Amino acid sequence: DVYGAERYSVTGRDGNLIDAIIVSASRASRTSNQGIGGDGSDSASHHYPPSAVGTVLFYSPNAGMFECFAMSSKETSWLGFYTSLGFDVCMYNYRGYSSSTGVPSPDACKSDGMVMLDFLQDRGVKRLILHGESIGGMMACHVAARFTNGHTSAGSAVASPGKAGNGNVSKGKKNDSIGANTGSNSGSSMSL
Repeated sequence: DVYGAERYSVTGRDGNLIDAIIVSASRASRTSNQGIGGDGSDSASHHYPPSAVGTVLFYSPNAGMFECFAMSSKETSWLGFYTSLGFDVCMYNYRGYSSSTGVPSPDACKSDGMVMLDFLQDRGVKRLILHGESIGGMMACHVAARFTNGHTSAGSAVASPGKAGNGNVSKGKKNDSIGANTGSNSGSSMSL
């Protein structure tokens, strides 16, 4: 991990554990090769304040564990892209992957997606982007459609939604490569 991520264990609505990381943009810009959580431990004690620019809640493609993304090059990855713009990035492993417990299903994954939104808001995140890839697009669209907090502004981006996201990407034209919903709870949308 070249990002110096903080690792968290978040409790889901049915008692499952969600294995998650937050990559701080400020910390990512100055870290070298450290393990996830810096020293490999649960890093809740290393809590960094959220970026004023915003936080990206990243919903991974099927079987896309954060351990793989966190080892990616800063120059060619979504993590590197967002942190270079000053955004923190939160990623988590789906049920049954790595240290996340439980059995995956569409409803369980959508529930965990909402729990992760709550987790970030509880941390004080005020500006949020929901980014979903492939099956992660289903979770990003589900959470964006149910997002009602007036204290946090949110936008969403769905990259390569495939069959999981078709028809749910935006209120605009359907597009199989990228759809985006921007603004804060206004319902404004665009397809790129």
